[in-house]
Amino acid sequence: MTRRSLWRVTKELNADGRLALFVGAGVSMGCGLPGWGELVSRVLKATWNDQPELAALLLRDKNILAARYARQKAGAKFNRIVHGALYQDDVELSRCIWAIARSGVRQICTFNFDDLLAEALLTEGRECVIATPDEPFQTTHEGSTVYHLHGILPRLYRDGELDAAKIVFSEDDYHNLYSDPYSWANIAQLSLLTSKSVLFVGLSMQDPNLRRLIDISRGRGFTNQHFAVFRDPTARCSPADLEEYKRLRKLIEIDMKSLGVATWFVDSHEKVAEIIETIAVEPSSNLSVNVA
Repeated sequence: MTRRSLWRVTKELNADGRLALFVGAGVSMGCGLPGWGELVSRVLKATWNDQPELAALLLRDKNILAARYARQKAGAKFNRIVHGALYQDDVELSRCIWAIARSGVRQICTFNFDDLLAEALLTEGRECVIATPDEPFQTTHEGSTVYHLHGILPRLYRDGELDAAKIVFSEDDYHNLYSDPYSWANIAQLSLLTSKSVLFVGLSMQDPNLRRLIDISRGRGFTNQHFAVFRDPTARCSPADLEEYKRLRKLIEIDMKSLGVATWFVDSHEKVAEIIETIAVEPSSNLSVNVA
């Protein structure tokens, strides 16, 4: 599919209300938030702030396993540590976040803990429901629903609110999520994967659970066309490495094709925002935000 075709098809899908967005850490990083690896690093350093050598040793292990150790040590205050690590630096809503808020897309799944999308939607005066695991929420046909698949830690949450939040962060959290076919997050994703076309933004597409759910939807006969935006591996690479990165790009295309996902390569983060701005449509309503 050519780039021009991608623009046209995704905009038509959005105009018809048949497009959903799945967003990952790549979207929030543009706002000054850390990526997953950096977030885990900060959490470990804060948990073992009196033993930096031990934190460094744990970071040599897989991030998700190291996070399990941190959760066990921090206990009830773990969410407070994650919150502090997440919002450690100055945060400013990026062009991409604003583009998503103004896109008119009504169904958005995010794997991020931050509430920046909700903040942008609220500022824009858009009607929106924030859906979180194990919490009741009301869907809306007029506005957007933002599904926080791994939980949410809003910027303004403090102490008791943070302690009560449920987030998917450590190895055992992921085990529980993957092993339960009827988990809230799995049902939410499958519902959108089978009823909408999905545009994946800011995701590596390597999450085994997401790939499993895409495969399940395909295996059940759902042929919705999905799309994934990737940073072009050949962008800004040296001439000596060009052929190698061309092969990498081809491997990404083959991998995505096996999942029934069309690849959309861009050479900069600004291009991601440009894509979303171009496929935007005017939503039918813009009233208020409800947080469940």
